[in-house]
Amino acid sequence: MEVVVIRNTAGSKFKYFSVVFSFLFFALTVSSPAWGQSTNATLTGTVTDPSGAAVAGAELTLTNSATKLSLNFVSGENGEYSFRSLDPGTYEMKVAKEGFVTYIQKDIILTINASVRIDAAMKMGQQTQTVEVIGDTSLINYDNGTVQGGIEPETLKSLPLAVSNGAQRSSAGLAALLPGVTTGSSGEAFNSRINGGVQTGDEALLDGATMSEGFMNQSGMVSIQGDFQFSPDMISELKVLASSYEAQYGSTTSGQIVVVSKSGGNSFHGAAYEYLRNSGFNAKQWGSPKRSPDQENDYGANIGGPVKLPGFHGNRNKAFFYFNWEHYKQNGGASQPKLSIPSALERTGNFTDWKDNNGNLIPIYDPRTGQQFSCNGVLNVICPGLEDPIAKAWMAQLPIPTNSNATNNYLVPHAVPSTLLTGTNVYFWRVDDNWRNNDHFYYTYYRQYAIANVASSLPNTISSSTPTDLQNAPIQRFNWEHIFSTVMTRLLFLERGLAIARRYRRRRCIRVATVRH
Repeated sequence: MEVVVIRNTAGSKFKYFSVVFSFLFFALTVSSPAWGQSTNATLTGTVTDPSGAAVAGAELTLTNSATKLSLNFVSGENGEYSFRSLDPGTYEMKVAKEGFVTYIQKDIILTINASVRIDAAMKMGQQTQTVEVIGDTSLINYDNGTVQGGIEPETLKSLPLAVSNGAQRSSAGLAALLPGVTTGSSGEAFNSRINGGVQTGDEALLDGATMSEGFMNQSGMVSIQGDFQFSPDMISELKVLASSYEAQYGSTTSGQIVVVSKSGGNSFHGAAYEYLRNSGFNAKQWGSPKRSPDQENDYGANIGGPVKLPGFHGNRNKAFFYFNWEHYKQNGGASQPKLSIPSALERTGNFTDWKDNNGNLIPIYDPRTGQQFSCNGVLNVICPGLEDPIAKAWMAQLPIPTNSNATNNYLVPHAVPSTLLTGTNVYFWRVDDNWRNNDHFYYTYYRQYAIANVASSLPNTISSSTPTDLQNAPIQRFNWEHIFSTVMTRLLFLERGLAIARRYRRRRCIRVATVRH
């Protein structure tokens, strides 16, 4: 069994090692060591002749349909082949051998952490002839007992995501649809529990590195769905590893939420979009004479393709880029809050309307004596002479109740966003550089800006609501994957991020992992 590798000249070797050592020097001076995880896929199988016997020495070529990057392999004496550490995506495999018709397998979909097996049955004939096989990929995991489920790229594009909750669309919300994931009775992805684990007991990984927030010590669904949302225009796939996953994963009491960011391809692609929600699409709230003012817009644009610069897109070095900008803004909300404020009687000190479900008077007590309040022989009435001037001034700022009930008696005349964020701008870009057949470098940058939310249900003079801070949250990552052999891959992740809400707590780390197959 052997791997076909392109040889390098002395000049290209010097340039290659210069880049690597420069990066390592920079990484080691600004970072501290930690562990990372591989999200790549594996493709294995056996090449056989019409009688079922193994075909040794068959030349296999695996090509990524998006980037057109190819890997080569020669089947061993038992006809087996193995492609390791493959980026998730769609591939085409060609098998050629003198005396056999060339075998071509198209539309091979490799997902996150997948172990796919394809056996190539060769037919006798001229090598110039070809036989094409489409859609014959085995879904059986032959390598391990991992229980997992995923949302593939085409599904991410097709399934609708709610435009709400004070932030742009979050692909992680779709994880609640996967087997083994429950949200209790809330229906909110934020409350997800995986495989019977506790809430927030899961771990989220983006491109193999943790999404743990150092400042608040949060990760999992809380981080990737609530704080750092990634829309379907930023990621290519999402998968949940529920149980029996590999030892390289950790930092969790339940499951792993694994996400791979979107990258550019061999051709240019771009898009512009807008998703909206407004009053015209909503029904009237119960008890409200009209629809609540609600204007929510989620719009953006993206572009991706090859890096057409000298030295960055040749035979030995291929580079790609992808950029996405997304903006979310909200004015109003889908519903108007209903509050309980002092009724007209209570503002005069008369609490005779304070009754339980059976109509019995709920007594209020004088803290000075411990006895029930009484004024002129009427229980639950506070005499005017006992009124506090500060409380009286506070009462004067209260709005007038919209009904005569003792509770639930004030329908706020305007909709109030019930979320932390009401407007965000998110910028995401990724650059990939594939150096020869064995090295893959890629850099991702995510930055979120959010305005302060100053909305309140009550007048600002008496409101207890605290406006949210302006938010500025950047995350940078540099990944390097090097294939030493068919059984060992070295992964290195450099990450530098800042905590949210203007709290600039820096964190830098190198994540290194050796994955043996």
